[in-house]
Amino acid sequence: MISGDADSPGHLVSLRNFVHSEHGPDMHVSGTKPSSVILSLKYVIRPKSYAPITGMCNPGRSCAVVKDDGFTSAFVVAHEIAHVFQWALLVSWSDCSSACGNDGYQYQEYRCERDVGNGNYEAVSFDLCNFVPAPNYTRPCNRIPCSDVKWIPTDEWSACSESCGTNGLKTKIYECVDSQSNHLSEENCKDLFKPEATEKCNRKACIKEWYRLESTNQWRECSASCGWEGLAIRVYECKKINSNDEVEVVDVENCESYEGDKEMRPCNRKECSNGYYDWIQLSDWSECSSLCGETGIQYQEYGCFEISSAQDVHPMNASFCEGPDHSNVTRPCNRVPCYTFQWIPTSWGECTSICGDDGIQHRIYTCEKEYVNGSLEAVGDNFCNGIKHPNDSQECNRRPCFSYTWVMSPNWTECTATCGDDGVQFQKYSCFIHYVNDSMISASDNEDCKNLDTPLISRDCNRIDCASYQWSKAFDWGSCTTTCGNDGIQTKIKVCEKVFSDGKIIPVSSSFCDHITDSIETRPCNREPCQMKFSYRLRYTNLTQCSTTCGSRGVQTYNIACQRLYENGDTEITDMSHCDGLSLPQHDIPCNRKACPASYVWKYSDWSTCSVSCGMGIQSRQVYCTDTSRTVSNSLCSRSAPVNSKVCNQPPCPCKTRCRDRIKICQRSASKRKCSYKGYKKMCCASCRRYNS
Repeated sequence: MISGDADSPGHLVSLRNFVHSEHGPDMHVSGTKPSSVILSLKYVIRPKSYAPITGMCNPGRSCAVVKDDGFTSAFVVAHEIAHVFQWALLVSWSDCSSACGNDGYQYQEYRCERDVGNGNYEAVSFDLCNFVPAPNYTRPCNRIPCSDVKWIPTDEWSACSESCGTNGLKTKIYECVDSQSNHLSEENCKDLFKPEATEKCNRKACIKEWYRLESTNQWRECSASCGWEGLAIRVYECKKINSNDEVEVVDVENCESYEGDKEMRPCNRKECSNGYYDWIQLSDWSECSSLCGETGIQYQEYGCFEISSAQDVHPMNASFCEGPDHSNVTRPCNRVPCYTFQWIPTSWGECTSICGDDGIQHRIYTCEKEYVNGSLEAVGDNFCNGIKHPNDSQECNRRPCFSYTWVMSPNWTECTATCGDDGVQFQKYSCFIHYVNDSMISASDNEDCKNLDTPLISRDCNRIDCASYQWSKAFDWGSCTTTCGNDGIQTKIKVCEKVFSDGKIIPVSSSFCDHITDSIETRPCNREPCQMKFSYRLRYTNLTQCSTTCGSRGVQTYNIACQRLYENGDTEITDMSHCDGLSLPQHDIPCNRKACPASYVWKYSDWSTCSVSCGMGIQSRQVYCTDTSRTVSNSLCSRSAPVNSKVCNQPPCPCKTRCRDRIKICQRSASKRKCSYKGYKKMCCASCRRYNS
């Protein structure tokens, strides 16, 4: 028994399974099968489409096959259903699976149909045809080499094919692009398959429209200004009405086919006077309709008037005045080009010389379009080819190709005193020739710079008491450099002493003894194995004085020290090299950030690096006058400006210099950290040798 909804897919699946169960997929019969009863509702096999099975079926009831061997009934039912439901191929094909290459293909589309009689078919669900395999027809497509161009969809659609009804369609617009998504002409993609996509649109009921002529309360102008025949006709208007009861007043010509009543009434029924009709000017010429071009028009308004014998004036219809119609008099105006081309000056070009007597520079011009409103638009120079090009020029860089300048020497004069409070020494300067390419050579004589202000830079020197100084003969030992290990060193602490003429001795700052050479005494200490674990950390020490007393750049700096921290909490300051891997904390803080009193002083930048790596070179810097907040004119600074260049003496080029200490305190103060700085190592070369690794 096949059960279920007559139109359901399950019904046909059961029928297919029944056929297979009774006969197998190959329809081979061996022996007698059990009797079967097949019920098929008339809504599955319609009355006009089935064939009778042994004469026992009719449109109003099921078909029964009794005591059948199974083969006959199943085959007959399956055969007849195949007449009712079938796959039908369509003329359309699916989109190609690839736009190019060697593997593009497309399927022929199909549908499931039901025979409804008289050669007519209707589309039904695909499930109703599943008892037989669906058609599978393919064909190759787009078998062309792939290129760098392709079709891509845009956000736009074509206009809808219908404004209303049930058939409106719009088509997706595609454009041709290259691999960089640049838009190309469609000609570049003509060999590629162009996708097609449509969408329904304007699927709505169409609105019916009609026109109706209706009278208004207005009347046309009277046909006569006097006499006994004047008539006025009622004004009619045409209305467009649609099936949505929407009304729109349109041009009356749309209702010409409608024969409406024309209503008239008498007017101006009076005795005619002996006057006359003439055009009278009502206004002066209007503003021109355009500032330039070929379309400028001015209008002058006239009116037709009746002028009676008593010189009374009455406005009339234009038809009463004889001669040409003056109601709309025009004349051309502003018929001039809307723009002109001209050469416009811009900046000056480069000078032909950087110095000397022949420097010339020419004005640079660009071709621009000037409109009548005064605005300008840059265009190509070719638009000004017919216009004479201006040739403005001026002198430039008319100066000697070199100048004399004072250059600071690294040397100072002898101190004016050996001790006391008034020792002064002055910076030495040499006269140099400064060329425009910034190269410099020493002048043959300082007399060449005699017309220049000589810079005057001084510094204090030998500001010490005139008493004598000495290092103490003996004092205590300093702390050991380590708490354990094999490299602990103690240095004997010596104090600088001031010796008065009466024999009195007092300790003073060690700076007073810097000029006195003395030996350094050391001894080993704490030479024992280290047991305690420790780590290193960075710590602030003392804070320097503020770099300025006012202004916006004052900075104080914390000195940073490397500290060894033992696990028992003890600490000690050690060489900075032990903290090389640690990040330095912020150690600059602002100070004295306040407005400075107005005063003008010379400021200068740091010296540049020496222009040579060996021998004698040049260093330069920027010098400018400022009131501490901004740069001002150099004339406001009363003193002579500091020099902006000086000679720098590098080591002689041909041979290497001897490694020696250039200052006396190197033996006492040299350390591994200090010797890691290039400048310090150069000044204390001999003392830093012991830290070379």
